[in-house]
Amino acid sequence: MSKKSLPFVTTLAAALVLCVSSPASAVRFHSSSASKYGIARNSQTNLEGALFKATINTINAYNSPGTSPKFINHEMWLLKGVNQNWIELGFTDGTFTEASTGFQGYHYGHFAAEADMDNNGNLTYYVEDRIFGPSTERNSTHQWHMQREGINKDNWALYINGVKRIVYYAPGPGKAPDVGLETNTLYSASLDWNERSFQYNHAGAWRFWGSGQLSVSSGAGIKAIWDVYPTSIFTSKASP
Repeated sequence: MSKKSLPFVTTLAAALVLCVSSPASAVRFHSSSASKYGIARNSQTNLEGALFKATINTINAYNSPGTSPKFINHEMWLLKGVNQNWIELGFTDGTFTEASTGFQGYHYGHFAAEADMDNNGNLTYYVEDRIFGPSTERNSTHQWHMQREGINKDNWALYINGVKRIVYYAPGPGKAPDVGLETNTLYSASLDWNERSFQYNHAGAWRFWGSGQLSVSSGAGIKAIWDVYPTSIFTSKASP
């Protein structure tokens, strides 16, 4: 699939410098610097929801005080509305900036984020939010899912294990869900995660993915392989 890089821009919400890497359905990111990834992709459009399940395994961004921001995520992304806007939901280890509370520091746990872009492909809005409550213990299993809600379906509600955790105002249906691993540093590491049960909601009905494609950054130590095509993958990352 074709790939283009957009220029570095500064988010209004989080005041971070970001680089957007955007194959046909954008590879999204939650912090700073260009991302590396191992993901499964789906091209379905006009979606009302999306979900996946996974069991937490060891991840480490090796982010120490005084170093540049680093992170590693296992998550789901979904384009929403227009202009390659997106929302994301999953699990992270590393640097985090939360505009709603002013928090800047280290976060290990569940998170959500949303971003908007203008007609020229420039990032105009980006926020990320920590989510507390669900277990962060290794070997605990979770379901992360997104669902359009509201009288005019102008909101996207983000759930973990069936409990609504956060709502983002985001008019319009979703499209092109991605699931997998993302990091912005070669030195992060992750043992095998089995992201699975890939589903989307189309026309009010939940369906398993009918097709998918793997996309893996080269030279980053990332592995992404099908477990059960096209609804389950294994992802991991080796540190140099």
